[in-house]
Amino acid sequence: MSENHREAIVKVICDTMKENMEFLEKRSEWIIKEAIELINDSIDCVATLMLTNKKARFIERNATAFYILHGFMPTSYGIFINLLAGNLPSCFRDLRFLTELLAKCYLADLKYSNEKLFESKLNLLEQEKNEKGEKKREYEYIKEFEHKVSFKKNECLKLWGKLSEELHARKYVKRFVDSIIEKGTPPSYSIILPMNYLEHDVASLKRLYGYIREYRRILRKTMTNYFGMSPFINENEVEQ
Repeated sequence: MSENHREAIVKVICDTMKENMEFLEKRSEWIIKEAIELINDSIDCVATLMLTNKKARFIERNATAFYILHGFMPTSYGIFINLLAGNLPSCFRDLRFLTELLAKCYLADLKYSNEKLFESKLNLLEQEKNEKGEKKREYEYIKEFEHKVSFKKNECLKLWGKLSEELHARKYVKRFVDSIIEKGTPPSYSIILPMNYLEHDVASLKRLYGYIREYRRILRKTMTNYFGMSPFINENEVEQ
């Protein structure tokens, strides 16, 4: 690819993201704020981790530390980048990934505390069988995680289920068809990426906003349990 073509592609991407930022600031400022607060949550968790665990080998032994540094931190930034690119399906996928990874890392540390590497803990967790002798499925890990952290209303499982539903092929097709019927145009993300947001994308942005808030509430309780204190500067920011 020639230098001119590379520069043109980069310019299209940057221009589209800038235009989407302007659209979101005018029409859906709340989703920008929520996505930035998710990043701030990751920064708070990293800062607390660095202050409270100074042992050189702690990070390589602790699965939840791995989640914070190499799962939550980069993925929270990734959600913001995908949001600006108009790539909403990837935002939903990233949130589901964070829900699964948080549950598994927390359980791995709790159940396999004698293991010396976080990878060994997670490998052992992935080998677990359920009561039928079958390999555990994702929702079974999340249910166990809910019990260990004392979630009372299945909020983790409900969020994971909603995010999984967002990604089903039949749901994607249905939303495409419904958008054509109701709005006369498909969802912007189903055409090409990056893509400028249109007015009818606001409904999808509202769903994403709600999911991020739900995840942040789950994160707050989990990290408070993990650290023995709240690591968040704005501790009550997502309370209903």
